[in-house]
Amino acid sequence: MANGVSGVSGVKVTVVDGETATGDKEYFFDSSVRYIVVGRDPVACQIVLPESSLADGIGAEHIGFRRSLGRYQVDLNTDLYVEVDGRRPIEDMELNGAHDIRLGKRLRLRLEVIDTRPAPKKIGRQNLQSADLSRRNQRLLTAALVVVAAVAGMVLFTQSRLQDVKTSVDESRRGLEGVSQNVDSLSKTLSFLNEQVDTIPADVLDQVSRSVYLVVKADRLGGEQAQGTAWVTERGMLATNAHVADAFNRLKTGESLWVRSSVPPHASHRVTSVDLHPGFKQFIKLWNEYLPVQRQSGRLDLMRTATPADVAVMKVERPERLAAPLPLATMDELETLRPGIRVAFAGYPSEMLLPGALRQPSPVVQQDEIIRLTNFFMINQPSGNRLIHHGLPITGGASGSPIIASSGKVIGLISSGNFIFAGGRRTVNAADINFGQRLDFLHAMLEDPKGKRAVQYEEEWRAQLAQFESAPEVSATAIRTALASMTGHPAPDDSDVLTGVINLGEDPFGVATRNFSVLLPRSGLYLIRLQAPLLGVSMRANPAEGEPMTPVAMPLPFTTGLPYVMVFATGTSTLSVDVTVQSAAYGDKKSVPSALAVERWPADAASVFVKLLEQSRDFEWNSTRRPVYLSKRTDVDKFNFVNQHYVLPTTVEISRPGMYTFVAIPKAKGALDGVLIENGRPTARDRDRRPLVWLDKMVRRSGKQEIGFVTTSTAPVAQDVYVIYWEKIETNPGEAN
Repeated sequence: MANGVSGVSGVKVTVVDGETATGDKEYFFDSSVRYIVVGRDPVACQIVLPESSLADGIGAEHIGFRRSLGRYQVDLNTDLYVEVDGRRPIEDMELNGAHDIRLGKRLRLRLEVIDTRPAPKKIGRQNLQSADLSRRNQRLLTAALVVVAAVAGMVLFTQSRLQDVKTSVDESRRGLEGVSQNVDSLSKTLSFLNEQVDTIPADVLDQVSRSVYLVVKADRLGGEQAQGTAWVTERGMLATNAHVADAFNRLKTGESLWVRSSVPPHASHRVTSVDLHPGFKQFIKLWNEYLPVQRQSGRLDLMRTATPADVAVMKVERPERLAAPLPLATMDELETLRPGIRVAFAGYPSEMLLPGALRQPSPVVQQDEIIRLTNFFMINQPSGNRLIHHGLPITGGASGSPIIASSGKVIGLISSGNFIFAGGRRTVNAADINFGQRLDFLHAMLEDPKGKRAVQYEEEWRAQLAQFESAPEVSATAIRTALASMTGHPAPDDSDVLTGVINLGEDPFGVATRNFSVLLPRSGLYLIRLQAPLLGVSMRANPAEGEPMTPVAMPLPFTTGLPYVMVFATGTSTLSVDVTVQSAAYGDKKSVPSALAVERWPADAASVFVKLLEQSRDFEWNSTRRPVYLSKRTDVDKFNFVNQHYVLPTTVEISRPGMYTFVAIPKAKGALDGVLIENGRPTARDRDRRPLVWLDKMVRRSGKQEIGFVTTSTAPVAQDVYVIYWEKIETNPGEAN
């Protein structure tokens, strides 16, 4: 049927324009297939494209689709061109329903997500009621009174006697020596808290809106595109996010950046320079070098966060004609911020909204409250919580908007939000928890306008990163531990490090590649891995035809943080390995060093490969299946000689639907081809002409049937032949899932 197999959930992929390496036009992967890769690499990909598609911009592993909670998420190779429903997609974009996908210049796919399970009734978000607001404010004022009483030695007063609290503080100051400074600070805190109300006055928001500007980029043809929001701050400058202001540094010939007022006649000011907080790119560098992760179900779950120091100031032409600057909360006032405080923003959100008039912009004004405050690793600290979690409803275009307290003072900047990805687009998560930068970073910039500021927070960030495991370190250890277990050897018996330089030239696709020629001097299992992390890196093994080796790209538990490949060699051979990085990740650098670690582990290919297959499948399927050997034949050497080839047939009778794997491993130097035969015709092939052959087959119908597994070689090479059924492990009713 058009939607795949009746009653089976999964994903159907149809080739609309272009060709695959096998000539197939339709593919269906049921829900047991957790990861689908499309590209030219026949080892790593489930949908294999011809090598000739390289000229059309098709990569070895061009795009991946990862199954999660009944839907599929996109894994992008950011070096390569991809469109989803006519738009450039975003990493982890969620796919549900039908989508049109374009890869490279010519290939077009139709992807349909099929979920035959009944869907639950949707339940909307509950709004906070007025009674809840009242109770919240009552708790807030009570907490302030407790603080005053603790320091000044006063008795706790009720909210209705707030003015008496201030009077008592003054009296206590006269009677308590040595605490005057503390009381003064607490009085300011109480004053700031006292200003917090359930609704920020309209006149305050109107005044803020007049000082908020739309940031637009103009191209050489006169077109314009909204970039974000900026607002007037001290000394005729505008404040915004670093990721918004950085558009100025990426302008091409004929392009320019402008800010535009919402007040008629909507004056525009050309941006002449921008100054990004140095911590913004410093944190990104630290983050990408360390890659903090948490372990989860056999995988390394990369931490995600809002980038700190995402703050910048912009200078413009005719600054004297800008609107009035917005008042800034002091550092003491910032320390008083608490969950429940009413806040608002004014800005220009536009993504997935009806388009506004760029020439006559009108800002959006919204109110909600602070939800929590943490550091940028989502941890609540006793102090220094500079990430504001708030309920302000934002989307793309709001970046850089001021976050306002009820006093009209700016306490932070909108910087990012929680998004979900569906239908080829991102939308704001219904939880309505979004993020802002506390004003600390802007204060630091304004205090040193010459831009010679030291990065104050680097030591703090390094200490916070150290609370998590580093993906490259965890992956390197996990790979070596797995190989030690599979081979029975605690360490490799030989190792080498190959070094080189990747030149970051003017590649039209923004990528740069360094090729390494890796000598494999004798038979064994080789591990080739990146020695140190690089930004936006990928690695690919390119074995030449006829070389006595087989690269194996199978994920092992907790190894997803470092590019690597395993190679089974049955003799001396040479392997070409490409290391590719995104040039843009390195800014103005002309080159970057790289290194490959090459380790040889003494191993019998047959036993190690089957162990590797079991570990990889166990990991991929979350321990829900175990291998059952339907056929295990060793040292088979009885061949049929047909058309100058040695043919070794194996026939297996099956009766259950599910996944089957067919493996042939030569016991001496030689190369194999493999094919599966059903009803007298071939249904799958492995024609890489390398030692190892393995083929997966998904059987969807019940009943007895025969499948032939045939290997061919140009020499009579003895082989181990395995046929494996991946049996589902049933969970007892009393066991937790």
